[in-house]
Amino acid sequence: MLPSASDIVGTGGSSSLAGIGRGGGGVASLVRRNGSGPAGVSFAGLATKRAQRVVYVVDGSGSMVTSLPFVIEELLRSVDRLSASQRFAVVLFRNRPPRPGEPDGGEAGGNRAKYDVFASADGTMLLADDRNKRRLRDWAGRLVPRGISNPSDGLARALSFNPDAVFLLARSIRRSGPNAGWGVGLGEIMAELDAANPLDAKTQRRRTVIKTIQFIDEDPTGTMQRIGNEHGSAEGESGYTLLTLPALEALEHDLPAEVGLGHDARM
Repeated sequence: MLPSASDIVGTGGSSSLAGIGRGGGGVASLVRRNGSGPAGVSFAGLATKRAQRVVYVVDGSGSMVTSLPFVIEELLRSVDRLSASQRFAVVLFRNRPPRPGEPDGGEAGGNRAKYDVFASADGTMLLADDRNKRRLRDWAGRLVPRGISNPSDGLARALSFNPDAVFLLARSIRRSGPNAGWGVGLGEIMAELDAANPLDAKTQRRRTVIKTIQFIDEDPTGTMQRIGNEHGSAEGESGYTLLTLPALEALEHDLPAEVGLGHDARM
């Protein structure tokens, strides 16, 4: 069971990307300061130049059983390097049985919570100060991957924070059958995401930049690539990268950033 504290919540819930209101060391932990403005943040070589509010969305399903420990460690390193003036939250998405007293996750045909959230007790983002970084380490150290996942659930909750940047971290698995896909399927995921994070007709930019980091193998469904390319590519920055096994080994031993990256994040 995830720990709870007076000002930290690990909650399960249900959400949909449709209808969200939108308002006006390791390689993963590189943080760039940009003068007096918001700092830039990067994870596994993917960078966003200005991000005062950052949400990390992590696939916590059973497919991550061999990858989650690495992902969590790199997540912690990234958060450790955020400045105390930046704000962050973490959303771990996967279907799991609800805990006693927890609201129904809303999954059709079953009582399943769809995500856990590390944020303040009132559901807002946390300041990236030393106290919250220590509590994140404690929370993350007790996470256990299980169940199946739908990225729409995690992204919906992440966008509800109205962040500047989202980092989506996942390892999808190859599925078979006539309806093989991830979650509700690529078409519906992208339709919901486009509605929740639309492209501004005037500026040709989206409110939130979403970067996607794929682990081990290319996403056979094309979901991670599509999200990163359409919601994370801005100002010449790449929106998607693949971390292969050599890349994971390189990061574990603190080798140069370019070693083992499946896609050059600078393209």
